[in-house]
Amino acid sequence: ITSSIPLPGLAAGDSYTTFDLDISATTWADQLARARLPVLLLTMLFVGLLLTFAYAHERSLDHLDLLTRTQQVYEILVEHSPDAVQMLDADGRYLTINRPGLAALGYREAAQVRGRSFVEVWPTAPGSTELPQALARARQGTATTLELEPVATDPQRHCWKIILQPVHDHHRRVASLTAICSDITARKQAENEARAAQAAA
Repeated sequence: ITSSIPLPGLAAGDSYTTFDLDISATTWADQLARARLPVLLLTMLFVGLLLTFAYAHERSLDHLDLLTRTQQVYEILVEHSPDAVQMLDADGRYLTINRPGLAALGYREAAQVRGRSFVEVWPTAPGSTELPQALARARQGTATTLELEPVATDPQRHCWKIILQPVHDHHRRVASLTAICSDITARKQAENEARAAQAAA
């Protein structure tokens, strides 16, 4: 800081004398900067938190929208499928089942099968090992398809095509299984009739 101060003349004939004084403000500027720095840092932190919150809120809304659309896709693809679609845990026990699956098994609520073994619930011929073996392969990570013949306890004599598909986690371990059971009774009947016609020809 430079200041000029007029003084009375010190010698005869002088009207005035100028006295210049330079004062360094370095220390004062450093103190001011140190005083302002915490406020500036707090302001930057507050703004950063606001931006982070706004971004997280937007991502949450996006995630919620994705979950909603995923639920809608599930209802379209699974609940309206004519096939029995079931989700099993890694041990082959029921997690979920769609309405056609419940109808095929003669149940009204998913709670009636939840936690039970797929092999125990799905009807197979007494002593048959096809389904247990197929489930064992799926639990080991191999997709498996098999066709089951009608069982004696089924008055409508349904034939079923069952696809067991393992679902892996990010470690490539089997986390769950999907079981899709399609009614192939009409196809089997047509095949039997065609074979009978050929044999009679």
